[in-house]
Amino acid sequence: MHRTMTLGGALWINLANTVMMRDGKRTDGLEDPRFAVEWLMSNGLLTEAPEDKHAAGRMLAAVLPALMRLRDLCAGAISDLKRNGRLSDRTCADIAEVLRGLEIEARMERRDGGFRLVHEGRSPADRASHAVIQSIVDTLASHSPDRIRKCEHPSCILHFVDTSKSGRRRWCSMELCGNRQKAAEYYARQKKKSGG
Repeated sequence: MHRTMTLGGALWINLANTVMMRDGKRTDGLEDPRFAVEWLMSNGLLTEAPEDKHAAGRMLAAVLPALMRLRDLCAGAISDLKRNGRLSDRTCADIAEVLRGLEIEARMERRDGGFRLVHEGRSPADRASHAVIQSIVDTLASHSPDRIRKCEHPSCILHFVDTSKSGRRRWCSMELCGNRQKAAEYYARQKKKSGG
């Protein structure tokens, strides 16, 4: 699994993070069919891998256009939260428009001796869209907007939900960016001490 697929901590942020920096260039991970299938599986939007390349191609053709539109919406939501600490009226209208276009199925399931009502889209695209919108709502209901952050590494564009107790998480991943940044800071201090 590619390490950036789930480090955002919420499905909608993971979707925004499918645009990433690779070798100093902005890259769209969803343009790579293998990455896209793996991302869908890693994020619970696909329960089993397609049988072959043709099945994967059909499934991606059905789902990716909706995901790419949603990704733009997610990036806009992150930008709203950073700028205003809340979703803009425009982003809320965009979410409402997505919801109006979904065909949702509701059913009751038994769980833990009780019942729960489950809502999900009828088509793969509707299921993915519903799950992403639900993730936005759940994240904003359970986390303060200031806990949704951009990685502090200067060459990283990924975001995450800071769920740490202290609220001081700085990196998308300590392994990916934190260690690199700390090493760079250490070498800069050493260079300054040596007069170089």
